[in-house]
Amino acid sequence: KYKVPTICCVSRLVPYKNIDCLIKAISKIKTKIPKIKCILVGKGEEEKNLIKLIRELKLEKNIIIKKNLTYAALIKILKSSQVFCLPSRVEGFGLATIEALICGTPFVVADIEINKEVSKGKGGLFFRVNDDNNLAEQLSKMLTGKNLSHRLVEEGNSVLRFYNCNN
Repeated sequence: KYKVPTICCVSRLVPYKNIDCLIKAISKIKTKIPKIKCILVGKGEEEKNLIKLIRELKLEKNIIIKKNLTYAALIKILKSSQVFCLPSRVEGFGLATIEALICGTPFVVADIEINKEVSKGKGGLFFRVNDDNNLAEQLSKMLTGKNLSHRLVEEGNSVLRFYNCNN
């Protein structure tokens, strides 16, 4: 795992993925965890707006956007991060959440039906959609609670058995 508390988000950078909510949450967490890092992996039409928001909130040292990664590089980031976050308001299956669990990384995702279905409600925490304060609370809980994180990784293993994944 990275030495500093690190959140990874793998997503297309489009409006409904709600990445701005994550950026605002990082701004709130930074007051308690100044060295927090967030790695956004993806590209899309919202990239310029997100970069502008990152600058406005003075998070240039905390948030990195990476794109065009190999799958191996993506998996390395997922494995090395303390938390995976997907703030999306709308999702399909949520494969990235399963990939995070395979990597032994618990998640914080939006409280929408598909996320509960994919995860069987296990392996992570849920936050109220569009609520950056609640997202910041859940991410902080995950980053500061070692026992919570370990328990959720174990829960995630039961989800992987459901999908017949070996980790």
